[in-house]
Amino acid sequence: MNKRVIHKIIKQVEKKFNRGKRDTWKNRDFEDLSFIVHQETKVLISVATLKRIFGKVKTDKNYSPQESTMKALADFSGYNSDEVSIRKPHTLVRFAIFAVLVTVLGMVVYLWNEETQNYKGAVEGRIELIKTEGTCPKTAYFQLDISQIQDPVFVDFGDDSQKQLVNHQTILSHFYAYPGQFVATLQCDGEILAESKKILVATDNWQAFAYYYAGTYDAETKMRYYPIPLEKALQQGYFHVAPRTISSLGIDTTQIVSVHLSNYKQTHISGDRFFYQSH
Repeated sequence: MNKRVIHKIIKQVEKKFNRGKRDTWKNRDFEDLSFIVHQETKVLISVATLKRIFGKVKTDKNYSPQESTMKALADFSGYNSDEVSIRKPHTLVRFAIFAVLVTVLGMVVYLWNEETQNYKGAVEGRIELIKTEGTCPKTAYFQLDISQIQDPVFVDFGDDSQKQLVNHQTILSHFYAYPGQFVATLQCDGEILAESKKILVATDNWQAFAYYYAGTYDAETKMRYYPIPLEKALQQGYFHVAPRTISSLGIDTTQIVSVHLSNYKQTHISGDRFFYQSH
């Protein structure tokens, strides 16, 4: 609706309402106008909307009231409603066609998702931990069954290393370079299809490691951990590794290097009752 028609309707409402200039209307006047318009047209226009239309509340310069609202005000004021069009017939036709197309497209997407979910639900894979070698570091061996899966399959070993694409292998091995507890998962299209038993990589008492900080060098070098002899990591009973010790391991000390001390083992003690005390 163009601004000329809107202005004419506002002037006509102002004349019929007969409360003086609209600039002087108070909140009670807008409440009364809302009530009267609702009585005569059965359309309820809020006080806030009326204040915006009649300029009592500042609005954006591009503000345009809904056509249905202006139609109700036109009917109330007796303004020639032929100039007030809620929506042209050809617009309604286009809208109806658009609505049908959206509905059809929605059904297609829904059915496709259902088929995809049914397919994924039917897919079965298996990853089984069959043996380990070493303590820390430790090599783990897995047996895979992906015979029913046609899409690309990856194994995430759970230690921040790169996922490995499985090319019809049935046996995979992985080198766990640092202590922790890990779970390997079989993944397809970002979803976990199966997971292994937990892999515990425990240390033999206290053990010190050095490694390049994330973002340094390539992924393979970044995942390499350098064991530090414990006698070189302790000075007068305190954990401290000198730069020359790190350099002697073959590490580039011009890069950011992290050093940590671990004593990682299974205790069979409930974590809910764990209490740590230091002196």
